[in-house]
Amino acid sequence: MARATSTTTNSLFIGAKERAFFDGINKELIQRIVGQKIVYYSVSIEHTNVDELYNEAISKTVFIPVEINALIEFNEPIQSTTNYSIDTRYTISVYIHEKELKERNIEPVIGDYIKYGRVFYEVKTSISPQITFGQIENMVMRKLECIVSRESNFSILDEDV
Repeated sequence: MARATSTTTNSLFIGAKERAFFDGINKELIQRIVGQKIVYYSVSIEHTNVDELYNEAISKTVFIPVEINALIEFNEPIQSTTNYSIDTRYTISVYIHEKELKERNIEPVIGDYIKYGRVFYEVKTSISPQITFGQIENMVMRKLECIVSRESNFSILDEDV
């Protein structure tokens, strides 16, 4: 009878050196070749005043913004017809290398904000879409699906970044 082996940690052809090489290539590709950057605003739940009745925050407090290397993909605009006009919602997909997030001590959370160019986006989903060589413990990227934030939802009082 054949012995079951785990392909996640002790792969015959994919070892630690191959994973590190692949990881380094991905990180270098985003940092040096793509060269896109975002500014990440992490919302501080502890410092944000929340309404006791509705459990909503009128204004949110964020930590110091952090600049992050990323790969940005513009998605097809979503249009919907309302009683008054056509509403167009713009979305982006932001791919960030996992090591970049760890180096900057950031854990993306739904509800955080991203600034790309002059536009602010709100993070709607945060997933890890790919694994390296089929090994679940070796995540490469984090994908953030973001939607344009209306100015009434998010504005910066001090525009230094």
